[in-house]
Amino acid sequence: LTPQEGEPGRWEKFTMTVPTEGNSPTAEVVLAVPAPYEVEAIEHKVDWRVRAERDGKGLVRQIIWSGGGIPPLAFTEFRFIAKHPAAAGTYQWEARQTYRDGQTSTWPIQTKVRAGGLAPAIERRLEGLKAMSLAALGVAAALLVVVAALLVGRRR
Repeated sequence: LTPQEGEPGRWEKFTMTVPTEGNSPTAEVVLAVPAPYEVEAIEHKVDWRVRAERDGKGLVRQIIWSGGGIPPLAFTEFRFIAKHPAAAGTYQWEARQTYRDGQTSTWPIQTKVRAGGLAPAIERRLEGLKAMSLAALGVAAALLVVVAALLVGRRR
């Protein structure tokens, strides 16, 4: 499931990649959505039926894709839009894959909501840009000194 990390209260497109690693095609995929994630929309998949089970507040707590098939040694992606919880922390999801032969596999999934502020990658990029800006100012100042020296030398 990606993204595995997000910012509090941010809406994102999630992608769950489901491979069929055995000899029997995947026939159903169930994703348990942890509270307090909010699912807004689920991508329409041709050849798959989608059903959303909701809690007492009307929030989606389980997404069920069925009726399609993922052949052996193949995969498909299931997407949906959801909002990360406001509270930072680690959240537990669970995916269950059912094969045509009746066997199932269960996959625990964790996502993390960072504490407020910019994402670490963005912060690193901003620091890099700040360093480049300072270097550019230094080069510009050196060029001004050279140009000034040339102009003064020309007047003599």
